[in-house]
Amino acid sequence: SCRKMACFSDTVIRSACELILSSYLFVNAPRMCRLLHFLVEKAIDGDPKDTCEYAIGIEVFDRSAATYNTAEDPIVRVQVGRLCEKLKNYYATPDAVSDIEISIPLGSYLPVFRKFFGAVLDDRREQALAIQPITCITQCE
Repeated sequence: SCRKMACFSDTVIRSACELILSSYLFVNAPRMCRLLHFLVEKAIDGDPKDTCEYAIGIEVFDRSAATYNTAEDPIVRVQVGRLCEKLKNYYATPDAVSDIEISIPLGSYLPVFRKFFGAVLDDRREQALAIQPITCITQCE
């Protein structure tokens, strides 16, 4: 996996992020979009200190710097967990057409980027059985 910009250009990463944000899973979730966009931009900037729980709470979720306490307000942890699930769901759909996959590792808020090879087809579709009527192809007497 790659965390640094040497693997993908910022244009490619931003394009992948925009594809996700315009998908049906994200288009009606403005806070989720704001969170993903913020984290991707911080990864592009290469400045992980701005991706701590406290900074995200203030920048993305508009918490007050004077009163925000991460121990009492779990919004960042909860929303990042939901974002991880939404990203997994997005990459499991045929709508995922990007060249790269954006994911957030467990225990981190900084996204990683890796080559994406397309959604894995559902096992049930791969094991489908087609039944056709039997026809006689020889002279039947």
